[in-house]
Amino acid sequence: MKSLKTEINVDNAFFVISTNGQSGRGASCSVVQATKTGSGFSYDLFGGWRKTLASTPAARVTDKLIEDTHAAGLVEFERMKQAGELPKEKTNGVITRGMILWTEGIGSRRHRVVYEVVQNEFGTNYKTVEVEQPHALSTDSHVKHIDNKFGIGVYHKAEMFDRMDELDAMVEAGKQHAIDSARAKQMEQEAKDKARNEAIDKGRQIVRDSIGENIPPYAIVGFYNESETRMDDYTETHTTNYVVLGWSHNKANVVSELVAACKNFEGTKHLTEADKDTHTYSSRVFIGSKYRGWQVQKMATEGSNLTAIYEYAAKNYAAPRPSISSATENSGTTSVDGTRIVHNESKGGVEIYFKGKPAQHVLDSLKSAGFRWSRFNSCWYARVSDRTIAEASKYGTVPSSASHVEDGHDNMIIDQIAERINA
Repeated sequence: MKSLKTEINVDNAFFVISTNGQSGRGASCSVVQATKTGSGFSYDLFGGWRKTLASTPAARVTDKLIEDTHAAGLVEFERMKQAGELPKEKTNGVITRGMILWTEGIGSRRHRVVYEVVQNEFGTNYKTVEVEQPHALSTDSHVKHIDNKFGIGVYHKAEMFDRMDELDAMVEAGKQHAIDSARAKQMEQEAKDKARNEAIDKGRQIVRDSIGENIPPYAIVGFYNESETRMDDYTETHTTNYVVLGWSHNKANVVSELVAACKNFEGTKHLTEADKDTHTYSSRVFIGSKYRGWQVQKMATEGSNLTAIYEYAAKNYAAPRPSISSATENSGTTSVDGTRIVHNESKGGVEIYFKGKPAQHVLDSLKSAGFRWSRFNSCWYARVSDRTIAEASKYGTVPSSASHVEDGHDNMIIDQIAERINA
């Protein structure tokens, strides 16, 4: 489905006639008065003159329907032209160096003076300097005479600045102010970056002292949010505090696990299963308030997430030290490429955590050796046996605690279940 457009100049008043189709409704041709800007046109979105010239209702829109409707619109435009029904050119006058401009409709009227007019292929730009100190510089492109006022915009009334001898000095002061502001922002950003890097280093050391080098795949983190409602009724939320509450090998957002972690920190102790909620877009479960107060959820400990978790740990760290039993249960080794192999003693299993999705031949080998994928823990798992230990050894060092378990009956049942699943 195509659209058609015709641009017409009538005594220096520019008009753009366009025709479009909409399935189920037909085709419509309309005209809008425009302002020529270099190689194109600009329109007053709300205040500009516009009119429907022709419309053709139809259930099915075709190119011929659009062409016929556009032709009818051009005939109606010509009739309006001959009858003198078209609006005259809106003149904004000639804007020159020294003319005063202001923005109408947003905050206070900060008057500024044009110090340079720049023509380019897209139209005209007016470089301005504010009359009041610190003489901030800016550029405007769409300026109207106040007689053509409609809504928010930049206007003038052909008034000239009465201190032209000061204009060049004001521009230089504005340029210096811009340089000073940029330097101050750079120094402020450098100070923030330095403080953040120091916090990350501090948090990394806190985590290492607590759980060592082998970081579990998920952290349970709390965020304290504060919200405020603006004049446009939009609620803005700002996170002002963080806490690392615990670690997890489980990808699933198990509510009881999140609630248990909440008990590790004074600010989150009050949260219970009744405080369960869901993120609107990601559908991820969390405990706490959506807009104000503490919100507890899981984060994967990968890439920039892990850096952020270190930063949170520097604020507050309440994750308990792993007990001897849990450390044994989840003990593991990490290979050079980041693959982690864990001996889960409580389940008599071996678990392989890859940093990314393995190659297809690796997946085929794992499946043939009896490994299965856990979507909750994001790992490949199997019962400990000579076969599974040999397979796991291909991808890293298997923990010494993983010894062969002679349990042919269990292995037989597992093989039978696997056969049924794959059948």
